Amino acid sequence: MFVFPLLATIVSLVFSVQVFRQYLQKQRPHQLVWSAALLMFGIGALAETLATIGSWNTLLVKIYYLFGGTLVVGYLGLGTLYVSGDFDAGGRLATFLLGRRFNTLLSVTLTFLLWSMIYGLKMFKTSPAIAAVISLLYLAILLAAIIAKKKVPTVYLVVLLIASVLAAYAISQGSIDNTKLTELQGWHALNRTRAIKTGAFSLNVIGSFLLIIGAIQSAIGLLRKHIMRERAVGNILIAAGVLVVAGGGTLGGLLGLGGQAGISAPMAVGVTIMFLGFLETGRRSSSAAAPTETQPRTTA
Repeated sequence: MFVFPLLATIVSLVFSVQVFRQYLQKQRPHQLVWSAALLMFGIGALAETLATIGSWNTLLVKIYYLFGGTLVVGYLGLGTLYVSGDFDAGGRLATFLLGRRFNTLLSVTLTFLLWSMIYGLKMFKTSPAIAAVISLLYLAILLAAIIAKKKVPTVYLVVLLIASVLAAYAISQGSIDNTKLTELQGWHALNRTRAIKTGAFSLNVIGSFLLIIGAIQSAIGLLRKHIMRERAVGNILIAAGVLVVAGGGTLGGLLGLGGQAGISAPMAVGVTIMFLGFLETGRRSSSAAAPTETQPRTTA
């Protein structure tokens, strides 16, 4: 059924334009990043729409997997880093636990440990050079969070761009099983090598952790001091939207429940929830108390 991917395409592309208009007015980095992420989401959904109306081919499979299955969540996580910042939460420990640095350290560490257990240890045996490069990218973000926390979003952006190029190259070189292109879920035709799986895993998992932990931090900050209400609600909605999309991908893609509609329907619902979150973060703050920064805010 092409209705759901078509709806996801229209919603994400229209919303991308709307968020970009916010960026032109306010010049906030998170708005530009989230606009780009929505555009990527729309490109992936468009590939699925065209495949559903017609049939899957090599180009559509690779576009769908690159933009829809690999890049989007990593860039959404970058937007969360830009919009979160650090504020005085009433004590050094609370400020640290509710800040950008803690989110980054925890998200990257958890992702690296999971990657090591699932892919990394095997990659060090079969492709040590690639495994070393991936480990260095993780390490660069961790060091930035420890040494130069103001530069964390910039370092993460650089790493993200490098990872995006590597993922695009790996996917472009991936082989296609032509016998699977006729299936409803024709994107399974891509031979997902360990390098391709590593890219998708790393960007999706680290982005998801950044979103979820950032949403929790914002919610706690709101409950503690009644500040950043719009950003707290917005981050929670964005994280919820990602979870809806991810849940559809798990149930539909991995478990095969609901066929392709089991993936595309949650995509349409999830991107709508995400956009509501983007709008909420862009609203003028109505909180009585403004945040007291532990550092000058330059990103929000």
